Amino acid sequence: MPWIDRPGSLAGPSPLPASPLPTAGRPCGAADVRATYEGGNGAAGSVFHLVSFTNIGSDTCVLRGTPRVVATESGKQPVTAIPAKMFDVVPAALSPGGKSQLELQTMRDCEARDRNPGTWPTAVYDSLQISMPGGGAVTVRGTFDVECGLYVGEFGVTPPDPVYPTPPLAGADMRLELPASVRAGGQLRYVVDVANPTDADMVLDPCPSYVQGLGNAGKTPLLLNCDAVRSDTTTRMWAQARLMETEKELRSGRRRRSSPSRD
Repeated sequence: MPWIDRPGSLAGPSPLPASPLPTAGRPCGAADVRATYEGGNGAAGSVFHLVSFTNIGSDTCVLRGTPRVVATESGKQPVTAIPAKMFDVVPAALSPGGKSQLELQTMRDCEARDRNPGTWPTAVYDSLQISMPGGGAVTVRGTFDVECGLYVGEFGVTPPDPVYPTPPLAGADMRLELPASVRAGGQLRYVVDVANPTDADMVLDPCPSYVQGLGNAGKTPLLLNCDAVRSDTTTRMWAQARLMETEKELRSGRRRRSSPSRD
């Protein structure tokens, strides 16, 4: 197809609509789940603690919302967690054996630690008591330094990764036809042969964009001149002839690769 100076866009396609996770069911109680402290990971002056919940009951229940969490240890005053925004999670119904999670956060740096230079005060607790939406509470054990506070997110699961449509030219065979030389100051005219060696149709609608460059990658996306192929008979015949030639070359190459060698 002839070249046309028409701005394009290389913005990726929108993800396909995703089916929402099931959320119907009664709230999970303490007797319905097994809570496990999965450990903590430090990042940017914080420690993120993960607690997982497994449905050990015989029917479906749901964990959602922000629970009341209290750090406890014998002989110490309890410390209640402050609700806070954590990583993105979504509520989901837990069928028997299903899992959910809860993220908590403790901080490394705060005024309480910096008040007396040369010291490093701590407030370490060995357990967390987590209230369940269906009643009761579960306890997990670990090491939780709440000197700079304790924060809790929401019950939930990590949202599934988005699924994107297959690019229209995925699997296409592309070749450049370039002249041996170009006169200084002249225009470089070249042809891009695009062939479909797959068994699936490649539908160029909407018309795709591309970037061209010499030496370095180009920066300005341009739109293929699909209108010319759709509306101009001469261009359609020329394009069809080129496609037939390219397909013939592809078939010839496949035959050569599949033919047994003769020694």
